[in-house]
Amino acid sequence: MRRSEVAAQLRTLAVGAGGVVLLGVGHEADTSLHLAELIAKVPYGIPRHCTVMRHGWRVRVDYVESDHCCQRFALADDWLRATGLQAEGPVGQGTSRYQKRNGPEPGIIPGERI
Repeated sequence: MRRSEVAAQLRTLAVGAGGVVLLGVGHEADTSLHLAELIAKVPYGIPRHCTVMRHGWRVRVDYVESDHCCQRFALADDWLRATGLQAEGPVGQGTSRYQKRNGPEPGIIPGERI
């Protein structure tokens, strides 16, 4: 998949027209929660930059990246279950989670620090 297609998919998810399916892994491996952190403008972001080619020119792109691991993302399970925003079930011999995208921004967990 091209980078622009990935970006389009993330924008679709961010505006509420999508969901997240996790197959065989929990939220500790859910990178969409990093997207939620960016949307929420969390205070622990660190300024970064990269250089890309645009129309034959090198262009510096500044962005903010959360600087932490995602171990505590597993806390999302209880909150998503309690709010009805997560469905779970078997797929083959593994477990799946479907995070519905209709409600508060994903990853913003009331009363919890990630």
